[in-house]
Amino acid sequence: MAITIINQHRVAIPINHSQIKNQVKKILTKENLKEKDIAIAFVDKKEIKKLNKKFLRKSRLTDVLSFESSQNYYKKIVSGDIAICTDAAVMNSKIFKTS
Repeated sequence: MAITIINQHRVAIPINHSQIKNQVKKILTKENLKEKDIAIAFVDKKEIKKLNKKFLRKSRLTDVLSFESSQNYYKKIVSGDIAICTDAAVMNSKIFKTS
C-alpha cells in the first residue's frame, strides 16, 4: 500500500508531501476505505489539458482529474491516479475563496 506524490510542475511550488498523504489517509478513513496504490501528480496547464483531451476528449483546462485503477467494494480498497493542475487550483481557490 502506498501513496505516491509526484511533482511534474515546471515551476517550483511548495508541496508538503507528508501533509498531503495525511489528508488522503484522513479522507479514506472517513469514507471507510483503504488505499492500495494512489499516485498524486502535480502538473502544469499544458499537461492537464493533454490528459483531459486524451482521456475525456475535452480540450480545456481543469484543476483535477482522477483515474480509478481498481476498486474492490467488498474489501473497501481503492487505487488510482490523481492529476492536479497547480495553476488551475490556485486560480479556482481565488475564484471560490478557498484554500
